[in-house]
Amino acid sequence: EVKVYRIGIDQLDDEMKRAKRFDIPLSLALFEIDNYQKIITDNGEKAAEYVLKKVADDLIASVRGTDVPCHYTDDVLSVILARTSDDNAAIFTERFRKSAGIGDR
Repeated sequence: EVKVYRIGIDQLDDEMKRAKRFDIPLSLALFEIDNYQKIITDNGEKAAEYVLKKVADDLIASVRGTDVPCHYTDDVLSVILARTSDDNAAIFTERFRKSAGIGDR
């Protein structure tokens, strides 16, 4: 399940405290859905909601049980990656970006 923004922020705060206390890595990945406003303009809210749900479902399927997927803004999803180094977070984000077809960056 993708957590709502407020729950995600609270969980991120908890994970940041844990990471600092135990000196373990913590990463946060953000995924912006390209052309989200254009999808709304051209195809309506339902189409945009469908795209968001599809990406969220793909994200849920891609994370570990310890990771926390969250809805960050209208067109941005995030994942709290506990015990994940910067390098491993970059590998995860690139792999997910390619599998979900998000952006060309």
